[in-house]
Amino acid sequence: FLGEEAFFLDGIRHEDVRASSTAKLIVIPEEIFLRLLERNPQVSKKALSEINGYFAKFSNLYGEFI
Repeated sequence: FLGEEAFFLDGIRHEDVRASSTAKLIVIPEEIFLRLLERNPQVSKKALSEINGYFAKFSNLYGEFI
């Protein structure tokens, strides 16, 4: 996944990536993604898991600076 952090945190991020083999990029517009979350509990659960991971990552980073 690319761009999910900016989506969940309502911001803009710039990332550089390189595929190690042939790949296809799929862009999902925000409105469609939100509808997917509303209609599919499994996708919503995975999204919440991703958000939790970001909080844990930032919490650990914050703890290193205190």
